[in-house]
Amino acid sequence: MLRGPRPVTHRATTAAPLLTLEDPAGEGAQDDRSLILIGASVANGITAAHGPRIHHSTAAALASVRKSRRALHALLEWARGQGLVTEALVWETCQRIEFYGWLADGSDVAARECIGARVRHQLYGCEPDGLVVNVLFGDAARHHLMRTACGLNSGLPGDTDVVAQLQTALRIAQCSGAAGGRATRLVTQAADLAEEVRAETEWG
Repeated sequence: MLRGPRPVTHRATTAAPLLTLEDPAGEGAQDDRSLILIGASVANGITAAHGPRIHHSTAAALASVRKSRRALHALLEWARGQGLVTEALVWETCQRIEFYGWLADGSDVAARECIGARVRHQLYGCEPDGLVVNVLFGDAARHHLMRTACGLNSGLPGDTDVVAQLQTALRIAQCSGAAGGRATRLVTQAADLAEEVRAETEWG
């Protein structure tokens, strides 16, 4: 992301990144290839033209499939015990219920579809009318999480609560034994990005 504007004809200098999304250790790229998002959310007040294409659910349908913390623990323990993913977390708020997991082999299309279907059934059951489930992989899943962490997928643009909710989701996953280095690194990067982006706005 560049702080602009800069004339394209300006010579002798290279625009310096305002902030960089890549993991400098090179580990983030591997994580992106194996990352899967299975999620449902309600519409926000900002267009998603610059983010992954997401279809939205009704608030009533989303509320009908919400889970307690105990149920989230059980879901994460189940996913880990089944060997479906190497790590996982569930980000549940009044606006969304999203499962993020890391596949053992992100290039295995058949395994991705099987895992997606099984997790989806455990998370949403019979999927009531009005519930629309999105499935994203790789960079698209990461992009959506980063936009959400920055408050761009919230009913209140720039909502600061979403980062705290994401960090809570990580703690629940850690307590269930489902989260490790990949999940922790992704959440830390999202929190750092949200803080830096917020610092660039006039309203903070």
